[in-house]
Amino acid sequence: MIQTFSHCVLCCAEEVDLDELLSTRLVSFLMDHQQEIFKVPTYLQVAVQDHIEYVKMAQVGGITEVWCKYPGEEICAILPTYSYCERITPQEFEEQRVSTSQAAVAELLENIIKDKNLSVKEKKKKLKQFQKEYPLIYQNRFPTTENEAVLFENKPTIKQPMLSIRKPKLRSLRS
Repeated sequence: MIQTFSHCVLCCAEEVDLDELLSTRLVSFLMDHQQEIFKVPTYLQVAVQDHIEYVKMAQVGGITEVWCKYPGEEICAILPTYSYCERITPQEFEEQRVSTSQAAVAELLENIIKDKNLSVKEKKKKLKQFQKEYPLIYQNRFPTTENEAVLFENKPTIKQPMLSIRKPKLRSLRS
């Protein structure tokens, strides 16, 4: 029976690729240990139970935290987040790629603008380089040149000292 069904369990594109002895041993192992193989992991069982309790509590009393008793300790249940991939069209991929990268570049521009460690000269140099590399994003941030000039207007200017020491006039020796 194992030999008969090993071909069904382990399907190969070509019969030549299927090793008879190896497939028989593998199917035999699967049958002998099927209890352990198909057992639901305990961490998944606990996560599902905690999530069900959380949903029930949230529906009844609007409780935000669920306290669960585990052997010997009481801890707050952390609800697991499971995610999966969903196939998207190439057009959707291109749209997401462009929007995500443009958002990251726009954030880079904001970081350059807000960086207090950069001198005015360095900031102007980086902004000029950014404008050269990403003109559309730069144009969106600074639609007019006045908007860009506002960045550098707020810098304090160096004032002349209030007291100036006057040099005494030297008299000539002839007088």
